[in-house]
Amino acid sequence: MKRIFALTILLLAIPGFVLANSTASTIGTGINNIGIVTDKGQLMMWGKNEFGEFGTGKKNSGNEYCKFTESINDAAAVTFGCYNSTAVIKTDGSLWTCGANNCGQLGNGTKQSSAELIKIDEIRKEKA
Repeated sequence: MKRIFALTILLLAIPGFVLANSTASTIGTGINNIGIVTDKGQLMMWGKNEFGEFGTGKKNSGNEYCKFTESINDAAAVTFGCYNSTAVIKTDGSLWTCGANNCGQLGNGTKQSSAELIKIDEIRKEKA
């Protein structure tokens, strides 16, 4: 119970500090991650990033939590899947995914995980 309470306080406190000069247009939360899209389209991620859920090309190991990390600058919305995956809609309306893909949750027709954002529309066109 103490761990959940401390994590909740931390999640509530950090976004205000990081986003002091802007407002959040959308917020997405997962089991181990939180993502905030600012009013300027900047995607800020915080959490484990164990499977590359941030889409930055990097992964973290173990129980290490990342500080807020800037992922992309043209995001419109962010959401997280239950199994360490992330989906981002960019300002041009395109859908991008990253993270774990052991059950095909990235929607790219494979089960290969990706630490970089994958544009879903392009992959579907290539397979057609």
